[in-house]
Amino acid sequence: MGALVTLLSIGCSSCSKDPSSGDGDGGGNSGKVIYTVDIGGMNDEERVAVIALQGLVNRGGTRIMVEPKNAGGFYGTGYQNMPSNIVQNGIDPISEARMKYASIEDVWKEFYKDKYDYSFVTMSFQKIFEQFADAYKGVVVYESLDADAGIAIATTACGVLDGVPVTESLMKKYPFLADAPVLENLTEHGFASRVAAHEWAVAQYLDKCSTKGAYSYWAPERNYFTIDYAVNQKLFSFSLRYDNAQYCEEGYTYDPAEVEVMDRIFAHLDLGSNVFGWGMSPENVMQGRIGQGGHVLICTNASPNLSFHANLGIAGQPMKQKRQPHDVTLENKVYITFTSHEGDTYKCLGNLVNDGMWLHDRRGDIPFNWAMNPQLLTLLPGLADYYYTELTDNDYVISPTTGLGHYDATYSTEEMRTMFASRNREYFNLMDQHYMDIWWNNFEGRDEWIASMGVDGFTTWVEYETVNYTTAVTNIESEMYYDLYWPPTEHDPEVMAAYILGQGNKPQVVGLPWFIHVYACDPTFAYRVMQNLPADRFEAVCMDDFFALAELARPQIEGITLREDTSLITTSMKDQLF
Repeated sequence: MGALVTLLSIGCSSCSKDPSSGDGDGGGNSGKVIYTVDIGGMNDEERVAVIALQGLVNRGGTRIMVEPKNAGGFYGTGYQNMPSNIVQNGIDPISEARMKYASIEDVWKEFYKDKYDYSFVTMSFQKIFEQFADAYKGVVVYESLDADAGIAIATTACGVLDGVPVTESLMKKYPFLADAPVLENLTEHGFASRVAAHEWAVAQYLDKCSTKGAYSYWAPERNYFTIDYAVNQKLFSFSLRYDNAQYCEEGYTYDPAEVEVMDRIFAHLDLGSNVFGWGMSPENVMQGRIGQGGHVLICTNASPNLSFHANLGIAGQPMKQKRQPHDVTLENKVYITFTSHEGDTYKCLGNLVNDGMWLHDRRGDIPFNWAMNPQLLTLLPGLADYYYTELTDNDYVISPTTGLGHYDATYSTEEMRTMFASRNREYFNLMDQHYMDIWWNNFEGRDEWIASMGVDGFTTWVEYETVNYTTAVTNIESEMYYDLYWPPTEHDPEVMAAYILGQGNKPQVVGLPWFIHVYACDPTFAYRVMQNLPADRFEAVCMDDFFALAELARPQIEGITLREDTSLITTSMKDQLF
């Protein structure tokens, strides 16, 4: 495991101050102090400055945590404002959490205080810069967040030069920033285009950046919230389209010069590196291009404190799920397994699963699968410790979207496929994960490739339901993906239940076991779906039982397929519920 842990622990250096080992000025709790800054009321320029400082300071350990407060949490203005957490039909999914916590960061503060004996001290914008004046050497001046040489290139320069990104307006507002040495002034170069700015940055900084990863900035979801990690690890940061000759979505064109810049960035990285952030190209284009380049894309939009969580816990520590292998008894029931979504992203883990889904009052009352990226759990051992400690008998962790992250091996090399499978196997073992969901990756030999990862089964999104026993490991396929969020089943568990009832009573499967995977769900919705289905025929199970029962059912159901039936997705189907 030594090589794996080394791969994750990239680019740490120390700052000259270390309040977390100092005099206990946070309340005398043993001297381990974390400084918090409320960025909720700040403008974007102030936020990126503080978050970049956070990345520099956290090179020396766990020191700064930012709190979005009224710009995050579960009071209506959360990072995603997920509909699964909104009060509907008089039911509040997270009523207990709302009473206990003012924000998501309050949950982390409680956990880290109880687990690691940290105390927390709140500071203002200027005070945090004064407290850690020795952590940064000066400022990097940029024009605006999304300018040709905006925050993406400024982030690169800050990581290399130990600077913080500022604009002219920010320096006018805070004279202490104007007095700091100017390490780089991006406004003086007069770049003719975004690509020209990136060409300059590649020539100036690429060879000074880490070869272990890169950072892809995307303006619409303001993923500057995690530039702290890019600065912390000295990652080359960019804002480019992923399209090229092989991957170009209809309606888009690609610029060969832009392709060449990204190729140079990918070539700089070690094979199998992580590209954090997101991008402006369609998802399938990014996933294919990343695979072609020999790397993995990990979405880190929306949620802050990536460098903070990465410094807590024990790196490489194995985790055990509460549910362990056990015997099952097959009955002639329709078995339903419910799974969360976005588990491949940091905004899932760092945000208590889609803005607080983990805190649903009904979690633990219904068998439920939590999709969580095994690499991220290993990279963020404190968060892994939290989630695995909190598991109930009805919670089960599976791997989302191809394991390590977004990666389409269709146009990848055999070397990269082998490395990817081997690394997945290591992370699956570390996080005690045995089942995965997989998207794209449609190439000859795919099933054997998946089997080489050591999983016991995998799920895929198609337009029908079946248990596919002909693959190297069993594949349970389903059309029930994202129905919670798309009309007409949107937010209506009775309509969802009616569809499941209709499928489960089709003539092909009447009197037989059947298996339905509902993906992109939450515990409250799953509980309400099951309340509307007769228990003598329909049963919710976790993914481990789902596959174990499907193996027992093979003589009865092999070869049966139920096509998606949109005629069942109507509100009139509610009348058929018991």
